[in-house]
Amino acid sequence: MPLFAVPLAYLGWHYTLALRDLIGLARNFLAFVAHFFSLTILVKTFFSPWRRLDENYQKGFNPGAWLQTFILNTLMRLFGVFCRFWLILVGGLIWLITFGLAILAFLVWLVLPAAIIVLIFTGFNLLLR
Repeated sequence: MPLFAVPLAYLGWHYTLALRDLIGLARNFLAFVAHFFSLTILVKTFFSPWRRLDENYQKGFNPGAWLQTFILNTLMRLFGVFCRFWLILVGGLIWLITFGLAILAFLVWLVLPAAIIVLIFTGFNLLLR
């Protein structure tokens, strides 16, 4: 490969294969964050009792035991909603931060060849002063 063809080959790689790989890498990071926080499972089980901590209702007619079980199950569901709400909020926030960083990395990758050329000429300009 002739020496003058190297910059063109680099630019071809930079804006095709490497850009595609960067997008795939960003997808992997976003999927990792979603799976790490189990966001889909948390949304599906939003009103379930926390850690399946619930009581079974006793057989027979006992209003006191029924009310006690009902209150305990309601509290466990409210606690589950509270915990899942905060986990979804934190996971969603981290997912949004990851998404923003992926967009930033994408934009930096697009401008990087031009920035390298500008920095080289700026350096030569500073040396020649």
